[in-house]
Amino acid sequence: HEVSNINGVWNLVLACRCCNRGVEGKSARIPDLRLLQRLHTRNEYFIQSKLPLHETIVLQTGQRPEARKSFLQRNWQAALDKLFHTWKPHA
Repeated sequence: HEVSNINGVWNLVLACRCCNRGVEGKSARIPDLRLLQRLHTRNEYFIQSKLPLHETIVLQTGQRPEARKSFLQRNWQAALDKLFHTWKPHA
């Protein structure tokens, strides 16, 4: 399984330079599984808010919350299968 649209709105998050590329930064590692829940919660917030972003996220990840959560889990696993290493912030 390939990761779906890795640069899609569903997968974009703000990160400071230190967390993204610093010495202990994420770099080419995938976020720890518990951060996946935070991404899901963030996406659901945008969907429920009816901000213009909600339609794009639904189109990219699925119509129902269960489908969207499954989408994230499948893509997280596909990335882990290729990259092998996870990352979590110190704070």
